[in-house]
Amino acid sequence: MSRTNLKRYLMLLAVIGLVAIASGGGSGTFASFNAEVANNANTFTSGTLYLHDTNGSTTCASESATSNSNLGTPFTANNGCAVLFNTTLPTGHSTLSTALVNATPVSTLAVAAIVGGGIQAGDEIVVSDGGSNTQKFFATAAASTGATSITVSTQNANFSYAIGATVTDDARFVRLQLTNAGSLDASGIKFSLGNPGGCVDSAATTTTANLSGSHPIGSTVLTVASPLTNGIPNGTVITIAAPSSETVTTTAAVNPGATTIPVTATLNLHATTTQISWGVSFTGGTALCGSLPIVVVETGSGYGHDAGAAALGCAYGTFVANFGCSFGANKISTIGISQTALTLASGGSGNTGTQLNSSLSRYFVIGVQNPAALTNGSQNEQAKFDLVWHIDQA
Repeated sequence: MSRTNLKRYLMLLAVIGLVAIASGGGSGTFASFNAEVANNANTFTSGTLYLHDTNGSTTCASESATSNSNLGTPFTANNGCAVLFNTTLPTGHSTLSTALVNATPVSTLAVAAIVGGGIQAGDEIVVSDGGSNTQKFFATAAASTGATSITVSTQNANFSYAIGATVTDDARFVRLQLTNAGSLDASGIKFSLGNPGGCVDSAATTTTANLSGSHPIGSTVLTVASPLTNGIPNGTVITIAAPSSETVTTTAAVNPGATTIPVTATLNLHATTTQISWGVSFTGGTALCGSLPIVVVETGSGYGHDAGAAALGCAYGTFVANFGCSFGANKISTIGISQTALTLASGGSGNTGTQLNSSLSRYFVIGVQNPAALTNGSQNEQAKFDLVWHIDQA
């Protein structure tokens, strides 16, 4: 083979080798880089929003109900929350038996025997000379009917009140602590009257009796087994119990000792011993739900709301310095069953702004004022209502 042919042959072999490597059968490889990390054990956990209601030594909690709304049955205390008010009107009143001297400290009011009802700690006591001079004190201890002194929070008399000046238990105040016991902040606090019905007016006392003998359909006289202890006004509604329940109305007044009650004609047959019931009511009265003023005062943990320890603010009602609220147009029935936001003090009791922060509380005194005058028409009346407290997540 000539030198020229040999060179061509070697060049051909070199080309064949390069093609073989490029076609994938060769021994050349290239590195592929990798890297990994993991964020393990990821979870989503919901926070908690629990509302605790404390009155004195009694605390009830929203989480005690599976719905986190511990409302119970309306008008019953079966949910563990305390009854705030159980008051008979009019409340106690009297007159001074020892004069007050202007600008002199007063810690006890010496009075003639208290009549009309007992006084509770926290009640607003008003001293008046019958003219333009009045002063508010707050009872620091209970005083029963017949007591001759009322212990009050100390303050200077604003006028020289003479012996005989009137002393009136003007308003009943109760204390309430609301605590956010959960892990989430609440935006504020709302309140309402309980559902259904809101504030309900009814007879305070119901009288019962049993029928004597059977009464056919169309009876216009009910005969009772025992003489009546108290009389019944004309126009009183009488409820006749099951099994044939109905109501009738008295057509004439009935005196004590009577055994017959004239009524509108019955629609059913009623057997011997069937129970009847009624609540005495009178004309000219005003329903209590619409006539009892109510306020909600925000205070510090000491519940002070007078000249000695001013309130933080008025949460429901009209603001007045020191005392927190003045009784005005807001009656129990005006609260309604829709949730109303309380006006909370900014930063009150360590909370952020107007919030109710996790693990913190806000403190209130709730006041219901004794009406200025209760006429005969308002006897034997009762206002019954629930107060529902509500928080939402901030």
